[in-house]
Amino acid sequence: MARLEDLQIEMIRVNPANIRSEIDTSTDKMQRLANEIKTVGLVEPLRVYPHPDIEGDYLLQDGHRRRLAAIAAGLSSVPCLVIDAPKRGTLEDIDVMMTTGRNHEQLNVLEEARGFQAMLDLGLSEATIAKKYKKPKSEISVKAKLDAAPDDVKYAYGVGRMDLEDAKRLQDLEEAGAADVYERVVERVGKIARQPYGQLSVERVILEEESALQKKRLREDVEALGGREAPSDVSYNGKYEVAPKLSDHEHAEVGDVFQVSAPYDHSTGQSTPSVVWYRKAKKATPEMSEEEKAEKQRFRALAGALGISFRVRRTFLAEQVSNPMGGVNQATDQEMLFELLWPDISRLDDEMLGDITGIHKPEGADSGTSYGGGDGYRLRQEWLKKVQARFATFTWRQIVRAYALYKNQDTDKQLRNVKNFDRSAYEWRTRKTWLDRLQHWFGYHLDQTEQDILEHFKAKGGSSGSDYNMTETEKTEYKEHGRVLGEDVEVLP
Repeated sequence: MARLEDLQIEMIRVNPANIRSEIDTSTDKMQRLANEIKTVGLVEPLRVYPHPDIEGDYLLQDGHRRRLAAIAAGLSSVPCLVIDAPKRGTLEDIDVMMTTGRNHEQLNVLEEARGFQAMLDLGLSEATIAKKYKKPKSEISVKAKLDAAPDDVKYAYGVGRMDLEDAKRLQDLEEAGAADVYERVVERVGKIARQPYGQLSVERVILEEESALQKKRLREDVEALGGREAPSDVSYNGKYEVAPKLSDHEHAEVGDVFQVSAPYDHSTGQSTPSVVWYRKAKKATPEMSEEEKAEKQRFRALAGALGISFRVRRTFLAEQVSNPMGGVNQATDQEMLFELLWPDISRLDDEMLGDITGIHKPEGADSGTSYGGGDGYRLRQEWLKKVQARFATFTWRQIVRAYALYKNQDTDKQLRNVKNFDRSAYEWRTRKTWLDRLQHWFGYHLDQTEQDILEHFKAKGGSSGSDYNMTETEKTEYKEHGRVLGEDVEVLP
């Protein structure tokens, strides 16, 4: 039977199952709560029950923040609702903490994760928890596992630098047994998350660390055969040439030097690390200036990183199209749809266009025209029917994003190559337009490699009339909001 009673604070013990993080009484929120309690008292009593092990004391079920604030306010006793010991024990305590944590001071994401994991440990199933808290079962699983995640991952997720999909990606990586890659990724995620600026792309970090580890292993394998690593400028210093194809062991025996690189393979869509062997050139070419060497080195580094940028971007775009709620917002999807479909809509007969818009064609104006498409191969048509049936289940937002990606796929593929960022080329206008649309339509954030390449070619200048410049104000806005601003995008009426 519950009863209201004033209890000495020292008699009220913290519940070992408390899911709240350590509460700092020096924060503004806690100080405001302490001042409120000092002024008007404790408005809502603490919820306690007799301590199972310490006679005369009580175990706190709900009100850990209020208890600390009351102590900070100088109270010696507080009003408490004394209840019977919970029949379901610790599970009931956690259930109350999870519920009141949504009614009072909101639980943070890590406290919620701690509560879900505690419930799982006490025997509740993911399905039961998901039903109780009206969340997808998969979300319960991912959030619960965050309770045991490394501190770097918890920090990144807790401050909002990582979302649930990122957390799931890291968990999959760990469960796949890739401990070496996982540890390197977690360390970098923590460092990036603690920086005031910079975009955290977990997928990019994973790809970079997988590539770095593959390179490291290749390097160690070749060095174990007696191979010597080549100078970093071996491919352009004029002193070496690519050696005729031999086995790694034979290359090492004849004194060739090696370099591990990760060129982009257009046939597989991967940047796979491989060993390239060099030998002394029979006829050395004139040595480059230091400035030319620096230019080559930077170009080579950017070219190597751009393959990863392309893969990250493809993954991002695939997720944006497949996710029913992807994209920036409904307005940009609507804009995209109108721009893409208007040429066809405009071929409706003149009278219908007039009836729809209420603006009828003046007498004497030229009439419109129409055209049809051709047939395709039988097998392709059968395949397309299946594709069409699948697309019929998509929302219009999904369909329009897929169509926009199709319309620009060739331009996007061109941006795998560093040279195609050269703004002096005539085709730069088309590529620049796609970069604008990537950000405006899809909400894509240019990563550091892409920004560096843009800055690189900006310094070289251009004459196409479509320069992709960032003002100092725009750079500041990028740092603050994680975006790059290009030329104004005209919004269709």
